[in-house]
Amino acid sequence: MREESVKPQKAMLILMAMAFLAIFATSIMYRFEHPVTKIALKTSKPAQDQQAEHLQHLMKDLKDKPDNLETILQVAALFMEMNAPEKAKGFIEKALALDPGNKHAQAMRAGMLYALKSYPEAAEALGDIVNADPKDAWAHYNLGIVLKYHLKEDDKAREHFARVLALAPDDKDLRQRAVHELEQGDKPEE
Repeated sequence: MREESVKPQKAMLILMAMAFLAIFATSIMYRFEHPVTKIALKTSKPAQDQQAEHLQHLMKDLKDKPDNLETILQVAALFMEMNAPEKAKGFIEKALALDPGNKHAQAMRAGMLYALKSYPEAAEALGDIVNADPKDAWAHYNLGIVLKYHLKEDDKAREHFARVLALAPDDKDLRQRAVHELEQGDKPEE
């Protein structure tokens, strides 16, 4: 009689062991098919190395031609990409000293000031861009964002978002963003 009661227990143990092995095998197969963590780690280091190598090349070019506006702007843009606006600042200022009317340098200055959380100065820089080119829809949008979220000047911000729509840019994404900001302003705060 004991043998009869042991047989179901053995069968249950065998079934449990097989289920455990199936789960383990499935888990391993899934990891081989979806190595997400490995990919993320592999791509980040070469990208950093590539940026550093590119920066070294640009800095060498600047030693040879210190007033090359294009190279100065490339260095500033690379520092901004690397989330180092404090390092980009000197290059942006140098670019503006060489060509005060350079729209790209002006836009980079506004972005750098925003990244440094100098919101009043960023708004002023964006205002200068809007005054120089009233049809620059992105400058209107960015100025609206600074005014709305950082300087709490909602009425002025709405004017700039509305201006984006009035300019009717071909950029559907920009239009959607402006509409979203205008609609969001219409909702009462809870």
